[in-house]
Amino acid sequence: MFTTLLGQEFRSHGRTCLVVVGLDVLTGLLLTGFGMLPVPVLGQSCATLAMITFGALPVPVLCYLGFAYWQTMYGRRGYFTFALPVRGRQIFAAKLTHAGIWTLACFVVVPAMLFLRAWLLGLPGGGTAGDVLDTVRGLIEVTGARFFWAGVAIMIFSTLCLVVECAAVMSIGARSRWNRLGFGAPVIGLVLLELVNQVLSVLSTFLVPVGVDLVERRIVHGDMATPLLEAIRTNGDPTVIGIGSVFIPFLLAVILAVWAVDSIEHHTSLR
Repeated sequence: MFTTLLGQEFRSHGRTCLVVVGLDVLTGLLLTGFGMLPVPVLGQSCATLAMITFGALPVPVLCYLGFAYWQTMYGRRGYFTFALPVRGRQIFAAKLTHAGIWTLACFVVVPAMLFLRAWLLGLPGGGTAGDVLDTVRGLIEVTGARFFWAGVAIMIFSTLCLVVECAAVMSIGARSRWNRLGFGAPVIGLVLLELVNQVLSVLSTFLVPVGVDLVERRIVHGDMATPLLEAIRTNGDPTVIGIGSVFIPFLLAVILAVWAVDSIEHHTSLR
């Protein structure tokens, strides 16, 4: 049944998601074309806007999927969704898997488009694709291969956790006790989620005894608070930074997902 639900998600929303991706890519390419013009202010501005447009691709896609989630779960189409002979956790899992696949697709399209942008902008000056690759390799070498790819993995994982958290907050906000607030309940929930996330991130950065030595570029264990507070006190650059905040998105995603499943299966109230 899960595969049937997942297939229905792609049939219902796949075309719109492709349109959103296509419009974003087309806009970015158009701006890149203007960026290739030998007009200093216009060219530089359009080149920058193209980079922002490509980099922001996941935002409109996930915003649409969030809107679709609310409409199909708690809008007028919610009556049909909850009439299906399946458990709420299967519906929740199918929608999250669908959103997760589109998120991963965006993380493939974005670097490809940024690479294409850099190559196109370099063409007037005789640049080649090899020059762009050399620039990327140089960035990886400066950052450190392990640190670079770890950062990429953390960014993708954190985004997937954010997808789970936002969907869960919408489902929790639709519980009968908060139903009178309408869409205001999940909005308030998202604000509270951000506050909790920031507080826990700061605390975990100081208290979790795992960090990164920025000088030697390696994982270290021990007191994370003292070096950071000392750097703040002396107005210097920290040499060790705690990475406890990396685990917070996963922790919140698990807790909220469990709460959301309970809300969907036992406390949903359609208006």
